[in-house]
Order: sequence, then C-alpha cells, then structure tokens
Amino acid sequence: MARFVLLEHARATDRRQTSFDEARLIGGAVAPARVGGADPTAEDALLLDHLDGCLQQLTAADRALILDYYAGDDRDRIARRRALAARLHLTPNAIAVRACRIRDRLEACVRSKASEV
Repeated sequence: MARFVLLEHARATDRRQTSFDEARLIGGAVAPARVGGADPTAEDALLLDHLDGCLQQLTAADRALILDYYAGDDRDRIARRRALAARLHLTPNAIAVRACRIRDRLEACVRSKASEV
C-alpha cells in the first residue's frame, strides 16, 4: 500500500499531493484516485508494479510498519501513529525515524527498478 513513493513522484511531476485515503486498489496494485475518476497512466501503473515488488522485498515487520505508518487521513494519522508506537513499545520519534529509513529504501528500490526499464 505504501502510496507515498508514488505520491512523491506525482508531486514532482504535477505538484499535486494526494492523501492516502484518496487512493484505491486497482488490480491488486495501489494507485492514487484521480480527479474526475480518470484512469492512471501507464507510467503510474508501472511505478505501482515496482512499488509492489519493492514492498514484497521488505521484511513482514517493516512492511507492516510502513503501511500502518502511512494509513489513515490527516484527522486520525497522529493518533494512529501514537498507537503504533505504543504497540511496538517505541517513542513516536523512533517510529518516525524507522518509517523514514524504510521509505528511503523503498524509494531507492523503485528508482532502481524504474531505471532498469
């Protein structure tokens, strides 16, 4: 589900930011919802395939952490992250650092796969 990698790509290309709750599943892959219901581009679909592959390469614990960390909307995201930290017996700052490191690895993986094509 880690749509944040795709969101960063979208932000770089069209300076539009999409929340995770605006995203939807398309054929097993995660894709952002489009304004007006338009379908994702072929480039988006390819990036989503890369992201799905990179997510599968993570350990189950890292994958669960990153998906939980970025789940929810703005209203409940802080509470969900606090609950995640409590569940893992970590501070909210430690969770943020771990999520950042996992996100960096995912970004590098997606960029690597994208450059291979």
